[in-house]
Order: sequence, then C-alpha cells, then structure tokens
Amino acid sequence: MHQRLVKFDGMFNGNRLPKVGKELEVILFYWDELLRRHAVFHFANLTEIQDWNKISSIDTHQITASIDGIKDIGCPYFTEGLDRPPCRSNNKKCSKWKQCTPYVSYIENNYEACCRKLMEASCQIPRLAGFQNNAGQENFWVLANYKIVALCSFIGSRYTMKTCYRPKQGVSITWYEIRDFIIKKIQFESRGEVDWISKQTWGIEDESHGKPYGEKRFGKDKDGGKNIWKRRGRKRRR
Repeated sequence: MHQRLVKFDGMFNGNRLPKVGKELEVILFYWDELLRRHAVFHFANLTEIQDWNKISSIDTHQITASIDGIKDIGCPYFTEGLDRPPCRSNNKKCSKWKQCTPYVSYIENNYEACCRKLMEASCQIPRLAGFQNNAGQENFWVLANYKIVALCSFIGSRYTMKTCYRPKQGVSITWYEIRDFIIKKIQFESRGEVDWISKQTWGIEDESHGKPYGEKRFGKDKDGGKNIWKRRGRKRRR
C-alpha cells in the first residue's frame, strides 16, 4: 500500500465519480520527487502562503528557513533560475536530493497536509467534477472554499493526485473568479459529459448564465465562498 494513500467516502448524495465504489481512494502524488517539486514550487512563492495557511496552519518563518537551507546547498531551481524545481529530471532524482531532504521535510509535510485537507473539504461540500480527457483518461478536479484546486487522474487501479495549486495569482482575485476559471478549464479538457458533483455547489445551475455565480446573487465577495449559505438567507436591502 502506498504511504500517501488516503480514503474518503465515495458516495456524494447518491452520486459518485467514475471507477469509484463506496470509497474514493487517492494517492497524494505517487512519486516522491513530484511531491517535492510541487511543494517547493508553491511554498517558495510566499504570495501563495496566505491561501495555503487558510487550509492548514503553516509556520511561515519555518518555511522561510527551509527555503534558505535549500538555497544554501545550491538547489538549481534557485541558483540557475529554472522554471520548476528539478527534483526529477530525465527519470532521475536531482543530484542534490539527499542534501535537500533535511531542509525540505517541513515543506513537504505541510504541503501534503494541505492536499489532504483540501480533498476532505471538497468531499464534504461536495464539489468535484469528473470527466474523461481527450486521451480517454478519467480525471476529476476538486475545489473547496479556498483559492486552491487539485487535479487527480485514474492511474492503474486508483486515482492519483497530479497537481494542487492556486490557479490565478494576485490578492484581488476572488474565489468566484478562480471557480469560473476552473469550470471553463474542465469544459475545455473534457471530451464528453462532465459529472458535476454537484451542479448546485459548483453554481452552474444558477440563472445568471455567463456571469459569476457569487457576484450575481451576493455581490462581489472575497471570503472564498465560506458564507455562501448564510448570505442566501439574508434579505436584500431596498
């Protein structure tokens, strides 16, 4: 059994994703190198930390110290200005892998914890979207009430998380803008019907087609949709 295999309830109000039974099994990044690459890439971007910190409490001072340690050993991502950390390149681990491990452990553990809690929150809402891509592979995106999203693909006998990130940068970007971006991305990537779990929680059944769901009903909002149900009960001011 994979060390990062996690299980969730696979039934969502009578619905479920393709190839899923009573339990939804997800491996949070199959390769150690892929986990490290994503963790370093996203946590080294300190402009994202405030959004990750809303999912799970993170010590930003420890993150900074960890990044400084990685820089000190000469990580090519920082010394050579690469687009992505080269934790795995040409099917080989980075030459700095062993030196990096003591410094990056805190980053990896917290990134993995955020991925797990994001999955848990998305399943509880629920807000998932399953589809087949052009290659015929089963995938699903998740979006909780945070500005972070994740993509999982069915590989072998279960789903594996392939990425978990904030898709749009900038403090002024609202949760609704991120949601609308992901909806369009899903519609573009799918080659057939999308299993929206559910259309209501995604907001795609709203009468305001073509206009952000949250802005139409509640006014532009920056709280990540956390108070969406409370606002429905408020009376409109006249």
